[in-house]
Amino acid sequence: MAQDGRAPEARILWIDAVRGITITLVVLFHAAIALATWFPATESNLPEPLIRLTALLGLVRMPAFFFCSGLVFSFAIARGWRWFLARRLRFALWIVAVWTGISLAVERSGLHLYPQYTTPFILPEQLLWVPYGNLWFIYAMLLVSALALLLRPLPLAVQHLLVLGLGVLAMLTDRHVVLPEGLRLLAGGLAEDALVFFMLGVWWGPSLIRFLDDPRIALAAGFALPALGLSALNMIAPVGIWLPILVMLPMTTGFLAMIRIFSVWEPGTRFFAMIGRRSLEIFLLHQFFLAAVFALLERFAPGMPPVTALLLLWLVPLAGSVRAARILRARSGPLLFDAPAWLKLPTARRGAERAT
Repeated sequence: MAQDGRAPEARILWIDAVRGITITLVVLFHAAIALATWFPATESNLPEPLIRLTALLGLVRMPAFFFCSGLVFSFAIARGWRWFLARRLRFALWIVAVWTGISLAVERSGLHLYPQYTTPFILPEQLLWVPYGNLWFIYAMLLVSALALLLRPLPLAVQHLLVLGLGVLAMLTDRHVVLPEGLRLLAGGLAEDALVFFMLGVWWGPSLIRFLDDPRIALAAGFALPALGLSALNMIAPVGIWLPILVMLPMTTGFLAMIRIFSVWEPGTRFFAMIGRRSLEIFLLHQFFLAAVFALLERFAPGMPPVTALLLLWLVPLAGSVRAARILRARSGPLLFDAPAWLKLPTARRGAERAT
């Protein structure tokens, strides 16, 4: 990542911090969804600035995370399809199988993982081909990674046009095709976040990182680009594929620039980088803690003020996930968060046999 020879550790650290900040915001978003289920009139009970801030952060939360994921993938893409099949596909299949099973077991035990849904999240006949709740993210990462490899031989301009077309297709599918909830989440996530921003990270991530290493450029981008995105949002209210391009793209770039500026505060950067290095575990674990806290508060503290409830639904799952990730990795090794070494796909096994 340090192709220009300058401060590779600092650059990696602040990218990890971006992932830490965005996964923290993801937990906040899911806490707000649960809160809205508990208090149907929540918006009248929460402070207006908090409501507006949550809405604005929603424009940069997942785009920034997918951009960083695309940036990281840009350094692995040269390894080609064999690496993809042996590592990324194997990882995704294992994570989906393990965590779908865990989610089903928890639901069967009586803890409803997704309070906003009144029925079981997926039907038995939809297992694995329909993402189970938050696992849509794993499906999306697998799809956009495969897409990046497929498009790699094509001219960059053609790649841009194809990604725009696929984004429009995903958006139309999300809006006009009746899908199981997990597939609807996947289509919406691809349309608004994953397709555009993961591919932007693959194409332009390394160049943007080098630009943001200049404090003057980072400062200008951190203030000017969010203002540009908000102006577009207020003046022309873009919809469809134009929302991520005209609003979310400048705001996300400005968001990254501001994090780069404040990354000089080393304690804060290291704190969020620590969370960022656990982002997969937090993404997989936090919904279990959130559902448990929600069930306890709804039963034993139904009169709790919404702001207090939001803080508990946000911070307890976040802290609990970080702690649980450490314990589970120490007790079970990588089995819950990575495919075991003995699990090899047929193509990867044949490649290993040839190597020997």
